[in-house]
Amino acid sequence: MSQESFIDAVMSRKIANQGDEMNEPAICVSIVAEKARADEVAELLTEMAALAVEDEGCTIFSAHRSQRNPHVFVVYETYVDKAAHERHMASEELRAINGRVRELCVSLDIVAGSVVAGGVTARA
Repeated sequence: MSQESFIDAVMSRKIANQGDEMNEPAICVSIVAEKARADEVAELLTEMAALAVEDEGCTIFSAHRSQRNPHVFVVYETYVDKAAHERHMASEELRAINGRVRELCVSLDIVAGSVVAGGVTARA
């Protein structure tokens, strides 16, 4: 099984196991890029964020880069419901970017759940 197929299967299973009570899916992805390719990963995550915020139902898409270890990234995403997350995962453009990110990674860990507190964007 390819890494892409494996990640898709894990994500589908994690989301499906949440059942109907999963009102606001939240995904946290920890990425360790190859050190020499970290800037490429940052560019891809920037592209991904620009597309994701256009997704109907995506409430937060935020990519973060470690200051101490600039080859380490964390992506945090929330969606209004399970259907919105499924539409996001079905985007061919986002799937292509995901595949390119995975090719540049040493490791990628996904935690899928639902928002239990917070999730509110602070306004200035």
